[in-house]
Order: sequence, then C-alpha cells, then structure tokens
Amino acid sequence: MTVRELTGRAGRVRVRRGRQPRVEEGGWHIRTRMLLVLCAALALSVGVAAATGGNGNGGNSDAAKACQKGGWENLVGADLTVFRNEGDCVSHVAKGGTLITPSLTETRHECGAGCWMTIVTGSGLKPGSHYNEFDIVLGGLAGGSVLGDGTVFGSLSSLCENYFVTGIYAVGTTAAGKPITSNTVTGLC
Repeated sequence: MTVRELTGRAGRVRVRRGRQPRVEEGGWHIRTRMLLVLCAALALSVGVAAATGGNGNGGNSDAAKACQKGGWENLVGADLTVFRNEGDCVSHVAKGGTLITPSLTETRHECGAGCWMTIVTGSGLKPGSHYNEFDIVLGGLAGGSVLGDGTVFGSLSSLCENYFVTGIYAVGTTAAGKPITSNTVTGLC
C-alpha cells in the first residue's frame, strides 16, 4: 500500500525511519465512534424512561392511588378484572389497565300522559348474572341478564291505570361478586 492510498483511507499517515507506514485513526473516525456511543446512550435513556412511565405528568399515579386504602374493593378493571388485594389493583394500572367503578342506574323517561317508563343501565357487573327491578312497595317487577361485557340496558314501562308504582330500583351483582343497588326512581304515576 502506498502512502497516498493510506492517506486517502485514514486521514494521516505516520512514517518512521526503518518502519512501515502506519495509519493513525484520528479526526472523523474518533468523532464517528463518539457520535455512535452518544446515540446509543440516548436511545437507552429514552427506552428506560418510556419503560418506567417517565412521561413527566405522574403517569398512572392517580389511578394507583384509587386502589389504596381499600379502594380496590370497589373497583374492577375495564376488562372486568377482579382484584384480590391492593397490589393486584396497582399492578393492573401499572401495566396500562383502566379502572372502573361498577354502576347500576335507574332513570325515568317520559312516555306520555298516564304512562311511566324506567331504563336501567349498568357496567362493571358480573357477566351472565341477573339484575332485578323492584317496586319499593310491591316488590319484584322484572329483570334481565347482564351481557358478556359486564353491561346492562333494560327498560320497564306501563300505563298507570294498569300498574301503579311508587318507585323503582334495580339490584345486581358486580364483577367482583358483590351486591349493588341502583338509585330509586319515584314520581312515576
């Protein structure tokens, strides 16, 4: 290899008497290596920040706090995950899971003069379980099944002359197996 060829490859050639010319790495070789090392370090730090939720806004800490002090007992995952303890709940949130509070709600809707109608909705309920609607005086009226996604939607209606009710509420079971009672709708007739 000639001195000219070596110069073109490495930038500097150092020749000592009685020895072969030697290429010294310098200039752009060292800068390129340093740049690669810095890029690798930056990529690693970004990866670690993403893996630990280091997004600067507290991550899932609010949701994790909802699990504390017995809060986990009244929560289920949006995917109907049931928690055995606080740690299960916090772990669910840390893995990106969403929390919901099971609900069962009875609402009144107008259906015309002398008619009453209620609609029951719910979420976070035990799939396949049943909900029942009751009159506060007369007792059981109707019911239905909770859907596979833990939700329920049902309606109940009648003419006041056929069926006079004083108030209606619903009872069901949460995904965690706990009983849940809706609000009571009154003033139907």
